[in-house]
Amino acid sequence: MVHNKFEFCSKHFVEQSIMKKPMHIWNFEQELMSMNLKFEEKDAYHRNNIKEFPYSGWKHEWNQKNYDVLCRECHEYEKNELLMKYRFQNTVEYKGDWWTKEMCDYMNVKKFVPAVMINISPDWSKATKIQHSLIAQKAILTKVIESYLSELCGGCPRYTRASYIIECGGQGGHVHAHIVAHMNPQILKSVETHIRKNKMSDQLMKYPKEGGFRGIIQRPGISRTLLRTQELIDDKLLYLQEEHKPEGHKNLKVIAEVKELVF
Repeated sequence: MVHNKFEFCSKHFVEQSIMKKPMHIWNFEQELMSMNLKFEEKDAYHRNNIKEFPYSGWKHEWNQKNYDVLCRECHEYEKNELLMKYRFQNTVEYKGDWWTKEMCDYMNVKKFVPAVMINISPDWSKATKIQHSLIAQKAILTKVIESYLSELCGGCPRYTRASYIIECGGQGGHVHAHIVAHMNPQILKSVETHIRKNKMSDQLMKYPKEGGFRGIIQRPGISRTLLRTQELIDDKLLYLQEEHKPEGHKNLKVIAEVKELVF
């Protein structure tokens, strides 16, 4: 049920292999390259026309004016501690520098926190009662999702907010769900471990106990994808909306609206 950047697999954990630089770092690097070019141009003026060829006659009004402008611009750059920190670089390769408070404040962005997309495809044939009731299926799946998302981990919510949708499938007869949950940055490592070690599946499987729905959620019906860039998060949030689904992923009809939860 996942599209675009990932191949869907109902049994395995699929994760992006190469993490792209966030957009604010690309923008910072453009600013950094502009600064370095200004310094190089000023140094070239000085080296070629003053130091090495002091009597070349270059110091006419036009050259002097350009050189003075470059000196003033470079002087302004020298006041910028963050840009000067990378003075002789054109890239910020160290990922640990991407989301520092200094960088976020300068680029006016909030620190990125990864999210996870969870897909739940119940086996409704395991239900012993009212298994063909759409209302009952929606109700039990809603309870499973919200029970899991509201769980605490060490006294803190595992996720700060989440969006989810319950759908009926292309033929209209298979109720399933897609969730995009934003991890709590205070316990980020614990949440990532919880997902990587498949503890999430264990938790989801334990909830359907009443009304003849025990056993409807099994490991093969659960998949998850770590979303480590804002681009991926935005893409998956759009996927929750029927109008943004590609052909082959659309549902026969809309049976619920996207629901948002804050914890």
